[in-house]
Amino acid sequence: MPRPRELILNTKDDRREIITLLGKLPPAERRAFLGWCCRQVDQNCRTLPTPSRRDVPFMRLAYRDDDTDWRYTLSLFYDFWALVMQYGCDPLTLSLELERRVRRAG
Repeated sequence: MPRPRELILNTKDDRREIITLLGKLPPAERRAFLGWCCRQVDQNCRTLPTPSRRDVPFMRLAYRDDDTDWRYTLSLFYDFWALVMQYGCDPLTLSLELERRVRRAG
């Protein structure tokens, strides 16, 4: 029997790896990744998610302050899982794209 979508990549090690990968991207690229994730939501959804414009000052501050950078990374991590749990995005597809972006940036 296949595992439910929300259990894929939902071990402690998997979550730690996703946070680590997010942290390797510059803040603006993290935001771009989240935007890409939002576009993966089924277009027939009544409400389509988008990255919040209120996060832009937070993102800019993340370049200069390590504590803010960490909080920004965690915020995007929670958004990642909200897209999986509430909008039905495939966590494997999202994390493979994240890995691809980190490799390209590195």
